[in-house]
Amino acid sequence: MKCIAVVRVRGLFSNPPQVRKTMECLKLTRVNSCTLVADTPQNMGMLQVVREHVAYGEVSMEIVAALLYKRGRGEKGSLKAMGETQVQALAAKVHANPSEIAGLGISKPFFLSPPAGGYDETKFMYPKGALGKRPDMDKLLKSMLRA
Repeated sequence: MKCIAVVRVRGLFSNPPQVRKTMECLKLTRVNSCTLVADTPQNMGMLQVVREHVAYGEVSMEIVAALLYKRGRGEKGSLKAMGETQVQALAAKVHANPSEIAGLGISKPFFLSPPAGGYDETKFMYPKGALGKRPDMDKLLKSMLRA
């Protein structure tokens, strides 16, 4: 099962209720928030509904570990207190099955900084802009995890 990162790029001013509800289901409450989902038909259907408001794509194990270490929040606070080796082991579990993230005690979403250099364009799909499916999702997330 593939691990897909979803980042909210645009706000939801004057959009249909279906888009708003889907964003709530994905737990993308603010711009620049990120969540990890599994590559299932249900999740891909939700991503098709919100594709004009988010950027999404497959993510590598290193980026999942960086997300958990830098921006992850557990039941007792930041995951940095666990140490890097334990976070790496946790990242392996999350990368293998992203739908189990809540069972591991990690709260969603991850709140990120805006990307260094800004988004390409927030009105167009991937080749020209930042929206839709991206093959280079790791590059975008690295620029958002800079701080």
